[in-house]
Amino acid sequence: MPAVLGMTDAYRLLGDKTLASLTRRRRWRDLMVLWWRLFYGTLGSRWCVALLRFLIFVADRVKPGAALAVLETRIGESWPRHVPGWVNIHMSALFWKLRRRSIPQDRRRPNSLRRESRPLRIGCFGAFSGALGFPVSLFEGFPTEHALFIYDMQYQGQLAPALEGLAQQYRPVNLETATVYSDAVRAAADGINADDLDLLLIIRRKMAAYDVLDRVTTPCIAFVCTGSDIHHHPNVDFNFYCQPEADFFPVGNDLFCGFTRRPVPGRVVYPSHLCYDPRDLDLTSISPRWEERRPLIVFHGSLYKLASEPFLDCLFGLMAELGDVEFAFMGKHWGDALRRVHESACRWGVGERVHYEGAFSAMRDAEGRITDPGWHRLVELLRSARLAPDPWPIGGASTRFEAYVLGAPTVHMGVRTDAASWGQPQPALLEVPNLLVPEGTTHSVDGYRALSVRCLRDGSFANKLAQLQRQRALDACVPSEYWQMILRGLDTWEEDRCA
Repeated sequence: MPAVLGMTDAYRLLGDKTLASLTRRRRWRDLMVLWWRLFYGTLGSRWCVALLRFLIFVADRVKPGAALAVLETRIGESWPRHVPGWVNIHMSALFWKLRRRSIPQDRRRPNSLRRESRPLRIGCFGAFSGALGFPVSLFEGFPTEHALFIYDMQYQGQLAPALEGLAQQYRPVNLETATVYSDAVRAAADGINADDLDLLLIIRRKMAAYDVLDRVTTPCIAFVCTGSDIHHHPNVDFNFYCQPEADFFPVGNDLFCGFTRRPVPGRVVYPSHLCYDPRDLDLTSISPRWEERRPLIVFHGSLYKLASEPFLDCLFGLMAELGDVEFAFMGKHWGDALRRVHESACRWGVGERVHYEGAFSAMRDAEGRITDPGWHRLVELLRSARLAPDPWPIGGASTRFEAYVLGAPTVHMGVRTDAASWGQPQPALLEVPNLLVPEGTTHSVDGYRALSVRCLRDGSFANKLAQLQRQRALDACVPSEYWQMILRGLDTWEEDRCA
């Protein structure tokens, strides 16, 4: 046997080793898929849920509410990633089963929703004083050939009375401070049933919405997902799914799971979008061009999204190289997020160029106006910025829309849904399809950094990107398009049911 392998033999041996390695990885991947299927199948089974409920019941005899609180804290709906904002749909379904013990009643099912003698009767149930994706302009654009019904839940003591004149029926719903909660729930459900709706849109996932849905008999109920989780109440017929996420995304009308490589059982989703609130921003004016802006980076939104160590390292590392760039950020305090941002800035030696500008509120008053001084300060900053980066792993939606409208170029870390990404770590976790602009989107840290530098240094590129993103924003706030999407979803559901 020769002491030294020939080149042909060496290549063959290398190929054999590579093939063996690929085979081992493939086997391990297949084993993990089987494990996830077995795990989630067991977790969602009736006997497992019954056992967990029994154990919680026993523990509650010692300390009421403690057992479920521990499970939600130690495991939670974001397991196994444990990133706030990302939701494991399987775990979310389990926790809702554990939180609730009531059994909903059966609803009546007419043969058809299409009644020639009258228009469609469409109801919207939500807390509209705090629902940023459901502005007055959206309801003003409701199709006049149909009838609108609004069930406005009190939120932090507030309602949205500006909607009253836009609906055939406006019903305020107070479950926050009701003297007898069960009576208030029954009254809310009775009001919905009395209106004899064809379609009820639920824009609320809190416990109160589940309690009301126990008693609602509307023939078609749909949940409008303002986040990435769906509604797990059995009376919900389908979900308008607006925000796909890593490992949970629509394939056809199924919600596909990348861990199990199968659809989530019993869940119907229709890919959709939100209609964004312009919030008094001028959609007709021309935003300042790159040449009129200064080397300023602006972030606004939830500070926990900003305080992501990989994102901050990318952002502040970039600032350390570009010595003339300033960074301003606005948002409400969130735990120790503000401290972590400042510590990261100091670690990179850019602390003197990083400025916290306080909180802001985009909430409207009773007259529908935004009067918060912080909001107006934010608008001023975005009009001056050359970059409004979308953070990762959890990005923004309304914040991107506002930056788009005000002409601040935005770099976005996209979410992969290809087979190679299923069950695998990736930089970003959430996606908003109707805000995607490919020219400003990347899937790697190096790509994110490169696009950010181009926005700050390349005026031609920045102006073109800002123009594309502004047009995307204008397309995302058209009420008529939104209601046509809702009606198409209803048509699809009825066709599938009658097939």
